[in-house]
Amino acid sequence: MESDDTIITDAARELDHILDVGAGLYLQSIKTPGAPSIRAALGFSLQPLESGRVICLADVSCVTASTAGYVDFPVQVDRHVVAAMRTFFVRSFQGAEGVSSKGSESVNKQRDNLDSRPHVTRAILSGLLPTVVVLAWMCTPQNEIFLPLRRRQLREACFTSEGRGDSHQKLHCVMKEFVLLDLFLSFCPKLKSLWEYRQWLFSNMCDYGFLTDDLKEDSEASLSIRQFEVQDDQLFFVAAHNHPMNYNAWHYRRQRLRTTCGNALIDTTKRDRACTVIEIDSKQVIEFTREHNGDTSATSYLLFLLLELDSLDKKDNSFFFAAEASVKGPQRLSDRLHWSCHEGQLNREKGDKEDKRVIRGHLLVLHAPALWRTLMTLTQVEIRRHSEKGHECIWHLRLGLVQWALTRPPQSRPLSLWTTEDELEWAAAYAGLRETDGVDTLLLPMSTLPHAWTDSFGSFAWTSFNAARYGYQLVSMLRDTAGCVRL
Repeated sequence: MESDDTIITDAARELDHILDVGAGLYLQSIKTPGAPSIRAALGFSLQPLESGRVICLADVSCVTASTAGYVDFPVQVDRHVVAAMRTFFVRSFQGAEGVSSKGSESVNKQRDNLDSRPHVTRAILSGLLPTVVVLAWMCTPQNEIFLPLRRRQLREACFTSEGRGDSHQKLHCVMKEFVLLDLFLSFCPKLKSLWEYRQWLFSNMCDYGFLTDDLKEDSEASLSIRQFEVQDDQLFFVAAHNHPMNYNAWHYRRQRLRTTCGNALIDTTKRDRACTVIEIDSKQVIEFTREHNGDTSATSYLLFLLLELDSLDKKDNSFFFAAEASVKGPQRLSDRLHWSCHEGQLNREKGDKEDKRVIRGHLLVLHAPALWRTLMTLTQVEIRRHSEKGHECIWHLRLGLVQWALTRPPQSRPLSLWTTEDELEWAAAYAGLRETDGVDTLLLPMSTLPHAWTDSFGSFAWTSFNAARYGYQLVSMLRDTAGCVRL
């Protein structure tokens, strides 16, 4: 029988080779236009593996010839590796603490994971090879003790001007870490520490020039940030599709967008690129929302995109917003009540991505109103399509959109014939969709029956309930936004 040390050494070597292959595939996919994205997945074998301790089930030779949108990259780990790793850490811990090892024979009879802390300590990890550390982390991705060590190792090797190796080697090393994270997040898709570590990795790649917008020619040392995000989205949308309301994944997407558009507020060219990024991102998330229209995290992210685009508009047109901010008191309220299209010329055709308005001889270019109209249409369609419970987030999204429109300065308000009175009448129509005959009467959401809340799934009463609550919230909002007649 092989010793635990032999099992660990062989498994660490095999895993490192697989990560090397995966990093090469990722780089090839990102750099080759039209190439399929790579979808990594991690699993643990219940039966002993015949061909190795850690194996990749993908036929790497066929990946480049694939015409599919993505290619699977599944990695499987033998359960004996986890047991051997756990035994190693228990014995190392006992030796460090001077504890008798008389109970070490029963180690393998315990659970085959490393969750029984404090067996994994920083002192033990500091004496291990990086490949063994990676293998140990794979056996327990939830253990956060590995994160500081991996950050320090990457800082020394990649994220410093004095790091060992050339830029191409550094990029390959960083991509190995992304492959590793893809494997972990396929296994633990909601784990906060992994998404935070991924954001740290992405941010440092941008800071040290591994990701850039200004690729004028093929570069061995950097990647197009747009193409990288296409690969990154492969993991993100799998996690979002399979695990609804994945808050940590959506928060990572927020942070990634802010990192990508970090310098947009001080550079006009980068602001234009940021607007394009947000437009593309909004289309992707809108398609996701149509399929998962009960996902609160997705609808919250759409509202976040609108606010980010609004911030870019304010920076682009700072002259008008500064002038607006200098007007106070009754004068400003009067402007809101009387400002309309005849005070400025609107230059916008159907399908345009921006509003261009000429106000007092100055051109005002706005991107946020176009996204606002798209999201308002989305909420209207989704509310009409679904009457059952579970879609409250669509109503909350619409309320946020209306609030945003009502609080705009006159010059930047979306030009729309839809008024707050129309909105209230629209909500009242849905509030009236309440069945009063038959068994549905007994299954209203507010019924006193013990199981009414769950058994009323599919009833129109949910639409009525949500619309009534929305109308109440809208009226409360209007009390604090006096003078805003049009949306």
